[in-house]
Amino acid sequence: MEKTFVKPKGNIGVSQFAAALGLSDKFLTADQLKDQIENGYYREPNAATDFGHCKEESARKYYEKIKKCQVVKARYKSFDQCSRLMGICDGLIGENGGLEIKCHYNYTYPLQNVPIYYLVQVAGYLYLYNRDWFDFMSCCFDEKGEIKSYNIIRISKDEVKDQWEENWFPKLIQYTNSINWKI
Repeated sequence: MEKTFVKPKGNIGVSQFAAALGLSDKFLTADQLKDQIENGYYREPNAATDFGHCKEESARKYYEKIKKCQVVKARYKSFDQCSRLMGICDGLIGENGGLEIKCHYNYTYPLQNVPIYYLVQVAGYLYLYNRDWFDFMSCCFDEKGEIKSYNIIRISKDEVKDQWEENWFPKLIQYTNSINWKI
């Protein structure tokens, strides 16, 4: 598989919030993200990302089975305060909940806590969909592609409220305003 060019974008996805805030330099810096948004970029094949997308549906069904609930497909939406900030979560549960799934490639054990770069993403979904809580599901798979271990961590809106309202969201708005949008 070869590189493909991704044209400049007109938005920042929730999964990119940590990069925009400088909280995921391991994956992408704020400056790199800004350059990608303004100028486009070449996307290289990524086995871990492809694996995660491929396994997400089976993880969602597994969650439904163990939690005895239905996870409803979410709709893509933008924040009322800034239409350039948008995304789609992995699913919504009832009137108050949501689900974010991480299917790990070559991991032996699921995550036991939520790293900051995923916590910002979950916080974004809590506010984007106006939910009280989100379950963060970390999954590992066996050689047959079946879930062998998982961990579910519930994150409430109250847990991230101060950080989101006083720090993360204002900085996301500031970052969004610093971009030379082409679209």
